[in-house]
Amino acid sequence: MRKVGIRPHRAYHGSGPAPGELNAGDAPGLQGVLSSESDPQQRARAQSSVDFSDGYSKDAGKVSYRQRSGGDLLRSPSNSNSTFSSTEIVSQGGIQLSDPLGLHLVCDSPHPSVDIIFVHGLGGTARKTWSWERNVNYFWPMWLAQEDGLSSSRIFTYGYNSNFKGAGTNLNVIDFAKDLLFQMLVFSDGLREDSIPVGQHPIIFAAHSMGGLVVKKAYVLGKHDNQYAHIISKIHGIMFLATPHRGAHYAKILNNILATAPLGAPPKAYIEDLETHSKTLQDINEQFRTLCGDLSLVSFFETLKTNFGITKSLVVEKESAVLGYPQEISNPLNADHHSICKFKSRDDGNYISVKNMLNLWASKVSQLRAPSESSGLKSIIP
Repeated sequence: MRKVGIRPHRAYHGSGPAPGELNAGDAPGLQGVLSSESDPQQRARAQSSVDFSDGYSKDAGKVSYRQRSGGDLLRSPSNSNSTFSSTEIVSQGGIQLSDPLGLHLVCDSPHPSVDIIFVHGLGGTARKTWSWERNVNYFWPMWLAQEDGLSSSRIFTYGYNSNFKGAGTNLNVIDFAKDLLFQMLVFSDGLREDSIPVGQHPIIFAAHSMGGLVVKKAYVLGKHDNQYAHIISKIHGIMFLATPHRGAHYAKILNNILATAPLGAPPKAYIEDLETHSKTLQDINEQFRTLCGDLSLVSFFETLKTNFGITKSLVVEKESAVLGYPQEISNPLNADHHSICKFKSRDDGNYISVKNMLNLWASKVSQLRAPSESSGLKSIIP
Protein backbone atom coordinates (compact mmCIF):
# COMPACT_ATOMS: atom_id res chain seq x y z
CA MET A 1 0.00 0.00 0.00
CA ARG A 2 1.35 3.39 -0.89
CA LYS A 3 1.99 5.78 1.92
CA VAL A 4 -0.33 8.74 1.83
CA GLY A 5 -0.38 12.12 3.44
CA ILE A 6 -0.55 15.82 2.81
CA ARG A 7 1.40 18.90 3.66
CA PRO A 8 -0.73 22.02 4.13
CA HIS A 9 0.08 25.17 2.22
CA ARG A 10 -0.22 26.90 5.55
CA ALA A 11 -1.34 25.62 8.92
CA TYR A 12 -5.05 25.10 9.53
CA HIS A 13 -6.60 25.99 12.86
CA GLY A 14 -10.22 25.11 13.30
CA SER A 15 -12.74 22.85 11.63
CA GLY A 16 -15.58 25.18 10.73
CA PRO A 17 -17.11 25.64 7.32
CA ALA A 18 -15.37 27.11 4.36
CA PRO A 19 -15.80 30.87 4.23
CA GLY A 20 -18.95 31.83 2.40
CA GLU A 21 -19.87 28.30 1.33
CA LEU A 22 -23.61 27.96 0.93
CA ASN A 23 -24.90 25.21 3.21
CA ALA A 24 -27.54 24.20 5.70
CA GLY A 25 -28.22 26.80 8.31
CA ASP A 26 -25.48 29.19 7.26
CA ALA A 27 -27.58 31.91 5.65
CA PRO A 28 -30.18 33.56 7.89
CA GLY A 29 -30.58 36.39 5.41
CA LEU A 30 -31.23 33.97 2.60
CA GLN A 31 -33.70 32.12 4.80
CA GLY A 32 -35.65 35.31 5.26
CA VAL A 33 -35.74 36.14 1.58
CA LEU A 34 -36.73 32.64 0.55
CA SER A 35 -39.58 32.57 3.03
CA SER A 36 -40.87 36.12 2.61
CA GLU A 37 -40.74 37.00 -1.06
CA SER A 38 -44.36 38.14 -0.89
CA ASP A 39 -43.73 40.46 2.09
CA PRO A 40 -41.61 43.47 1.03
CA GLN A 41 -41.08 44.67 4.61
CA GLN A 42 -39.99 41.28 5.86
CA ARG A 43 -37.83 40.87 2.75
CA ALA A 44 -36.13 44.22 3.46
CA ARG A 45 -35.50 43.22 7.08
CA ALA A 46 -34.01 39.92 5.95
CA GLN A 47 -31.78 41.58 3.39
CA SER A 48 -30.53 44.14 5.88
CA SER A 49 -29.37 41.42 8.27
CA VAL A 50 -27.63 39.05 5.92
CA ASP A 51 -25.21 36.94 7.89
CA PHE A 52 -23.38 34.01 6.37
CA SER A 53 -21.86 33.03 9.70
CA ASP A 54 -20.19 29.67 10.00
CA GLY A 55 -22.14 28.49 13.01
CA TYR A 56 -19.08 26.92 14.58
CA SER A 57 -17.20 27.89 17.70
CA LYS A 58 -13.58 28.88 17.37
CA ASP A 59 -12.95 26.29 20.09
CA ALA A 60 -14.42 23.49 17.99
CA GLY A 61 -10.95 22.04 17.67
CA LYS A 62 -7.66 22.58 15.95
CA VAL A 63 -7.29 20.44 12.89
CA SER A 64 -4.18 19.91 10.84
CA TYR A 65 -3.82 17.90 7.67
CA ARG A 66 -2.53 14.43 8.24
CA GLN A 67 -2.85 11.06 6.60
CA ARG A 68 -5.78 8.92 7.70
CA SER A 69 -3.47 5.98 8.17
CA GLY A 70 0.27 5.73 8.71
CA GLY A 71 2.71 7.14 6.25
CA ASP A 72 5.08 9.95 5.44
CA LEU A 73 3.76 13.36 4.59
CA LEU A 74 3.85 14.21 0.92
CA ARG A 75 4.47 17.57 -0.64
CA SER A 76 1.70 19.93 -1.59
CA PRO A 77 3.55 22.42 -3.76
CA SER A 78 1.83 25.53 -5.00
CA ASN A 79 1.91 27.21 -8.36
CA SER A 80 3.33 30.63 -7.67
CA ASN A 81 2.41 31.73 -11.20
CA SER A 82 -1.33 31.69 -10.55
CA THR A 83 -3.31 34.61 -11.91
CA PHE A 84 -4.87 34.71 -8.44
CA SER A 85 -3.15 34.89 -5.05
CA SER A 86 -1.56 31.64 -3.94
CA THR A 87 -3.49 31.36 -0.68
CA GLU A 88 -6.95 32.47 0.34
CA ILE A 89 -6.85 33.90 3.87
CA VAL A 90 -10.07 34.32 5.81
CA SER A 91 -11.00 35.06 9.38
CA GLN A 92 -13.26 32.72 11.32
CA GLY A 93 -13.99 33.38 14.95
CA GLY A 94 -10.85 35.49 15.22
CA ILE A 95 -8.70 32.67 13.85
CA GLN A 96 -6.85 32.89 10.55
CA LEU A 97 -7.54 30.04 8.17
CA SER A 98 -5.94 29.31 4.84
CA ASP A 99 -6.87 27.16 1.89
CA PRO A 100 -4.69 27.10 -1.20
CA LEU A 101 -5.65 28.66 -4.49
CA GLY A 102 -4.31 27.29 -7.74
CA LEU A 103 -3.42 23.71 -8.64
CA HIS A 104 -1.92 21.62 -5.84
CA LEU A 105 -0.65 18.06 -5.79
CA VAL A 106 -1.94 16.56 -2.55
CA CYS A 107 -1.19 12.88 -3.15
CA ASP A 108 1.63 11.61 -5.35
CA SER A 109 2.54 8.28 -6.93
CA PRO A 110 5.97 7.17 -8.16
CA HIS A 111 4.38 5.63 -11.26
CA PRO A 112 1.10 7.49 -11.84
CA SER A 113 -1.50 6.01 -14.17
CA VAL A 114 -4.00 8.85 -14.03
CA ASP A 115 -4.34 12.39 -12.65
CA ILE A 116 -7.57 13.16 -10.75
CA ILE A 117 -8.29 16.87 -10.30
CA PHE A 118 -10.90 18.09 -7.81
CA VAL A 119 -12.59 21.44 -8.53
CA HIS A 120 -14.86 23.03 -5.91
CA GLY A 121 -17.92 25.19 -6.48
CA LEU A 122 -19.47 28.48 -5.37
CA GLY A 123 -18.20 29.57 -1.95
CA GLY A 124 -16.12 26.41 -1.61
CA THR A 125 -12.42 25.86 -1.06
CA ALA A 126 -9.85 23.41 -2.34
CA ARG A 127 -9.92 21.13 0.68
CA LYS A 128 -12.87 21.83 2.97
CA THR A 129 -15.35 21.35 0.13
CA TRP A 130 -14.25 17.70 0.04
CA SER A 131 -14.19 17.19 3.84
CA TRP A 132 -17.05 15.92 5.98
CA GLU A 133 -18.39 18.83 8.06
CA ARG A 134 -15.37 20.69 6.60
CA ASN A 135 -13.11 18.86 9.02
CA VAL A 136 -9.98 18.21 6.99
CA ASN A 137 -9.33 14.95 8.84
CA TYR A 138 -12.11 13.69 6.54
CA PHE A 139 -10.58 14.96 3.31
CA TRP A 140 -11.78 11.99 1.30
CA PRO A 141 -9.72 12.42 -1.91
CA MET A 142 -6.81 11.12 0.15
CA TRP A 143 -8.71 7.89 0.77
CA LEU A 144 -8.48 7.04 -2.91
CA ALA A 145 -4.81 6.21 -2.43
CA GLN A 146 -5.91 3.21 -0.37
CA GLU A 147 -8.41 1.92 -2.91
CA ASP A 148 -7.63 -0.94 -5.27
CA GLY A 149 -7.38 0.40 -8.79
CA LEU A 150 -6.81 3.99 -7.67
CA SER A 151 -3.65 3.70 -5.58
CA SER A 152 -1.47 4.76 -8.50
CA SER A 153 -3.41 7.97 -9.09
CA ARG A 154 -2.05 11.44 -8.54
CA ILE A 155 -4.59 13.58 -6.66
CA PHE A 156 -4.83 17.33 -7.25
CA THR A 157 -7.05 20.11 -5.97
CA TYR A 158 -7.76 23.33 -7.83
CA GLY A 159 -8.80 26.33 -5.75
CA TYR A 160 -10.15 29.68 -6.91
CA ASN A 161 -11.72 32.64 -5.15
CA SER A 162 -15.44 31.99 -5.48
CA ASN A 163 -16.56 33.53 -2.18
CA PHE A 164 -19.84 35.40 -2.22
CA LYS A 165 -18.70 37.44 0.76
CA GLY A 166 -15.96 40.03 0.63
CA ALA A 167 -14.77 42.59 -1.87
CA GLY A 168 -16.29 42.92 -5.30
CA THR A 169 -14.66 41.30 -8.29
CA ASN A 170 -15.25 41.25 -12.01
CA LEU A 171 -14.12 37.62 -12.35
CA ASN A 172 -16.52 35.13 -13.88
CA VAL A 173 -16.66 31.45 -14.88
CA ILE A 174 -14.57 32.14 -17.99
CA ASP A 175 -11.79 33.70 -15.90
CA PHE A 176 -11.72 30.72 -13.57
CA ALA A 177 -11.64 28.35 -16.55
CA LYS A 178 -8.70 30.20 -18.08
CA ASP A 179 -6.81 30.04 -14.80
CA LEU A 180 -7.46 26.29 -14.51
CA LEU A 181 -5.93 25.80 -17.95
CA PHE A 182 -2.98 28.01 -17.05
CA GLN A 183 -2.40 26.16 -13.79
CA MET A 184 -2.30 22.80 -15.57
CA LEU A 185 0.05 24.18 -18.22
CA VAL A 186 2.64 25.57 -15.80
CA PHE A 187 2.33 23.01 -13.00
CA SER A 188 5.54 21.68 -11.56
CA ASP A 189 6.29 19.99 -8.27
CA GLY A 190 8.84 22.52 -7.09
CA LEU A 191 10.34 20.15 -4.56
CA ARG A 192 11.23 17.45 -7.07
CA GLU A 193 13.71 17.32 -9.90
CA ASP A 194 11.75 14.59 -11.67
CA SER A 195 8.48 16.52 -11.64
CA ILE A 196 5.83 15.05 -13.97
CA PRO A 197 3.83 17.73 -15.79
CA VAL A 198 0.06 17.62 -16.11
CA GLY A 199 -0.86 16.24 -19.52
CA GLN A 200 1.56 13.34 -19.52
CA HIS A 201 -1.07 10.96 -18.13
CA PRO A 202 -4.85 10.67 -18.58
CA ILE A 203 -6.87 13.21 -16.62
CA ILE A 204 -10.15 12.80 -14.72
CA PHE A 205 -12.01 15.76 -13.22
CA ALA A 206 -14.34 15.61 -10.22
CA ALA A 207 -16.25 18.88 -9.90
CA HIS A 208 -18.84 20.14 -7.44
CA SER A 209 -21.57 22.60 -8.41
CA MET A 210 -20.14 25.65 -10.23
CA GLY A 211 -16.82 23.80 -10.50
CA GLY A 212 -18.40 21.66 -13.21
CA LEU A 213 -19.10 24.77 -15.28
CA VAL A 214 -15.50 25.89 -14.82
CA VAL A 215 -14.22 22.52 -16.06
CA LYS A 216 -16.60 22.51 -19.05
CA LYS A 217 -15.54 26.00 -20.08
CA ALA A 218 -11.86 25.12 -19.64
CA TYR A 219 -12.36 22.12 -21.93
CA VAL A 220 -14.06 24.30 -24.57
CA LEU A 221 -11.36 26.98 -24.41
CA GLY A 222 -8.56 24.42 -24.49
CA LYS A 223 -10.03 22.72 -27.54
CA HIS A 224 -9.58 25.94 -29.48
CA ASP A 225 -6.09 26.81 -28.22
CA ASN A 226 -3.10 24.86 -29.53
CA GLN A 227 -0.95 25.58 -26.50
CA TYR A 228 -3.33 23.48 -24.38
CA ALA A 229 -3.94 20.77 -26.98
CA HIS A 230 -1.67 18.19 -25.33
CA ILE A 231 -3.50 18.62 -22.01
CA ILE A 232 -7.02 18.60 -23.42
CA SER A 233 -6.24 15.46 -25.43
CA LYS A 234 -5.52 13.65 -22.16
CA ILE A 235 -8.87 14.37 -20.49
CA HIS A 236 -10.69 11.05 -20.19
CA GLY A 237 -13.74 11.95 -18.13
CA ILE A 238 -15.58 14.53 -16.03
CA MET A 239 -17.59 13.72 -12.92
CA PHE A 240 -20.23 16.32 -12.10
CA LEU A 241 -21.57 16.53 -8.54
CA ALA A 242 -24.74 18.67 -8.48
CA THR A 243 -23.55 20.96 -11.28
CA PRO A 244 -26.24 23.46 -12.38
CA HIS A 245 -25.84 22.97 -16.13
CA ARG A 246 -29.02 24.96 -16.73
CA GLY A 247 -28.69 27.26 -13.74
CA ALA A 248 -30.11 27.41 -10.22
CA HIS A 249 -32.86 29.67 -8.94
CA TYR A 250 -30.96 30.45 -5.73
CA ALA A 251 -28.26 32.33 -7.68
CA LYS A 252 -30.50 35.32 -8.51
CA ILE A 253 -31.84 35.43 -4.95
CA LEU A 254 -28.32 35.41 -3.53
CA ASN A 255 -27.13 38.23 -5.79
CA ASN A 256 -30.24 40.25 -4.88
CA ILE A 257 -29.35 39.88 -1.21
CA LEU A 258 -25.79 41.00 -1.81
CA ALA A 259 -26.97 43.97 -3.87
CA THR A 260 -29.40 45.35 -1.27
CA ALA A 261 -27.84 44.47 2.07
CA PRO A 262 -26.32 47.54 3.80
CA LEU A 263 -22.53 47.26 3.93
CA GLY A 264 -22.90 43.87 2.30
CA ALA A 265 -20.85 42.36 -0.47
CA PRO A 266 -21.59 43.57 -4.00
CA PRO A 267 -23.06 41.18 -6.58
CA LYS A 268 -20.61 38.80 -8.21
CA ALA A 269 -20.34 38.15 -11.93
CA TYR A 270 -19.85 34.44 -11.39
CA ILE A 271 -23.10 34.23 -9.41
CA GLU A 272 -24.91 35.88 -12.31
CA ASP A 273 -23.45 33.16 -14.52
CA LEU A 274 -25.36 30.60 -12.43
CA GLU A 275 -28.78 32.15 -12.94
CA THR A 276 -31.30 30.02 -14.77
CA HIS A 277 -30.97 30.36 -18.54
CA SER A 278 -28.08 32.82 -18.28
CA LYS A 279 -26.32 33.55 -21.56
CA THR A 280 -23.05 32.23 -20.12
CA LEU A 281 -24.63 28.86 -19.35
CA GLN A 282 -26.27 28.66 -22.75
CA ASP A 283 -22.98 29.38 -24.52
CA ILE A 284 -21.03 26.85 -22.42
CA ASN A 285 -23.63 24.13 -22.96
CA GLU A 286 -23.87 24.68 -26.70
CA GLN A 287 -20.09 24.69 -27.17
CA PHE A 288 -19.45 21.75 -24.84
CA ARG A 289 -22.16 19.64 -26.45
CA THR A 290 -20.43 19.76 -29.82
CA LEU A 291 -16.97 18.95 -28.45
CA CYS A 292 -17.42 16.36 -25.71
CA GLY A 293 -18.26 13.30 -27.82
CA ASP A 294 -15.08 11.45 -26.83
CA LEU A 295 -15.40 12.13 -23.09
CA SER A 296 -16.75 9.86 -20.39
CA LEU A 297 -19.34 11.80 -18.37
CA VAL A 298 -21.20 11.09 -15.16
CA SER A 299 -23.64 13.42 -13.41
CA PHE A 300 -24.62 12.80 -9.79
CA PHE A 301 -27.61 14.80 -8.59
CA GLU A 302 -28.91 15.67 -5.13
CA THR A 303 -32.12 14.11 -3.82
CA LEU A 304 -32.39 15.75 -0.39
CA LYS A 305 -33.44 19.34 0.17
CA THR A 306 -30.88 21.70 1.66
CA ASN A 307 -32.00 23.18 4.97
CA PHE A 308 -32.03 26.99 5.02
CA GLY A 309 -33.63 27.18 8.45
CA ILE A 310 -37.33 27.82 7.93
CA THR A 311 -37.12 26.74 4.30
CA LYS A 312 -35.82 23.60 2.63
CA SER A 313 -35.13 23.40 -1.08
CA LEU A 314 -33.25 21.50 -3.73
CA VAL A 315 -30.49 23.87 -4.78
CA VAL A 316 -29.89 22.17 -8.14
CA GLU A 317 -32.87 20.30 -9.55
CA LYS A 318 -32.33 17.00 -11.38
CA GLU A 319 -33.35 18.65 -14.66
CA SER A 320 -30.46 21.08 -14.30
CA ALA A 321 -27.92 18.61 -12.91
CA VAL A 322 -28.23 16.12 -15.79
CA LEU A 323 -26.90 16.98 -19.24
CA GLY A 324 -28.93 14.41 -21.16
CA TYR A 325 -26.09 13.50 -23.54
CA PRO A 326 -25.97 9.99 -25.08
CA GLN A 327 -22.69 8.98 -23.41
CA GLU A 328 -23.62 10.46 -20.02
CA ILE A 329 -24.31 8.31 -16.96
CA SER A 330 -26.63 9.97 -14.43
CA ASN A 331 -27.26 8.75 -10.91
CA PRO A 332 -28.87 10.06 -7.70
CA LEU A 333 -27.00 10.36 -4.42
CA ASN A 334 -28.71 10.38 -1.04
CA ALA A 335 -27.46 13.85 -0.17
CA ASP A 336 -28.28 17.55 -0.29
CA HIS A 337 -26.28 20.12 -2.24
CA HIS A 338 -23.81 20.54 0.59
CA SER A 339 -23.17 16.90 1.49
CA ILE A 340 -23.09 15.47 -2.03
CA CYS A 341 -19.32 16.02 -2.11
CA LYS A 342 -18.53 15.16 1.52
CA PHE A 343 -18.36 11.68 3.02
CA LYS A 344 -18.07 10.54 6.61
CA SER A 345 -16.23 7.29 5.98
CA ARG A 346 -15.15 4.83 3.32
CA ASP A 347 -18.33 2.87 4.16
CA ASP A 348 -20.57 5.78 3.15
CA GLY A 349 -22.81 4.63 0.31
CA ASN A 350 -22.33 7.90 -1.56
CA TYR A 351 -18.56 7.60 -1.31
CA ILE A 352 -18.72 4.04 -2.61
CA SER A 353 -20.73 5.16 -5.65
CA VAL A 354 -18.30 7.97 -6.45
CA LYS A 355 -15.24 5.82 -5.78
CA ASN A 356 -16.53 2.98 -7.93
CA MET A 357 -17.12 5.35 -10.84
CA LEU A 358 -13.60 6.73 -10.58
CA ASN A 359 -12.29 3.18 -10.32
CA LEU A 360 -14.18 2.15 -13.45
CA TRP A 361 -12.67 5.00 -15.43
CA ALA A 362 -9.17 4.33 -14.07
CA SER A 363 -9.55 0.68 -15.09
CA LYS A 364 -10.57 1.64 -18.62
CA VAL A 365 -7.61 4.00 -18.84
CA SER A 366 -5.24 1.22 -17.78
CA GLN A 367 -6.70 -1.26 -20.25
CA LEU A 368 -6.38 1.16 -23.14
CA ARG A 369 -2.86 2.18 -22.20
CA ALA A 370 -1.52 -1.36 -21.82
CA PRO A 371 -1.46 -2.39 -25.52
CA SER A 372 0.26 0.79 -26.69
CA GLU A 373 2.80 0.80 -23.88
CA SER A 374 3.68 -2.87 -24.32
CA SER A 375 4.33 -2.26 -28.01
CA GLY A 376 6.34 0.88 -27.35
CA LEU A 377 3.75 3.13 -28.98
CA LYS A 378 2.36 6.35 -27.61
CA SER A 379 -0.79 5.98 -25.52
CA ILE A 380 -4.03 6.19 -27.50
CA ILE A 381 -6.00 7.54 -24.53
CA PRO A 382 -7.56 10.93 -25.33
